[in-house]
Amino acid sequence: MTAQRPDIDALQRALISEHEAVYAYGSLGARYPDVRGGAALDSYRLHRKRRNATIALIERLGEQPVGAAAVVDLPNVTSTKQAVALGRTIERRCLARWTGVIGVTTDGTRAFAVTMMGDTAVSALTWGVRPIALPGLAR
Repeated sequence: MTAQRPDIDALQRALISEHEAVYAYGSLGARYPDVRGGAALDSYRLHRKRRNATIALIERLGEQPVGAAAVVDLPNVTSTKQAVALGRTIERRCLARWTGVIGVTTDGTRAFAVTMMGDTAVSALTWGVRPIALPGLAR
């Protein structure tokens, strides 16, 4: 990541979280297709869309987006309860990353990040994350 571009660094970190979310929800959707009314597949699609939009933005800003890791270290999920807990963790992580992007960007990039954070906050509700006034910030 680039020390001279805190906006790009923050976007790359958010992109890493989106890559991880796509991987995790793909796995959850395959193993628990009915959890929370099909939320894993819906979340997979939403995060894939966010990931692709983030890649496109980073490229428009003249930088090379980070690729997805070959393997994401997921906890061993053996129950619906654990699947829901993992969904909450994923959404909280993405919220924190998008909040970080908002803090170091301006104009169109900040508006993009605000939209991504808002969309992620709505997704988080699906997984049972309790709403807070400023999603993504530590309590």
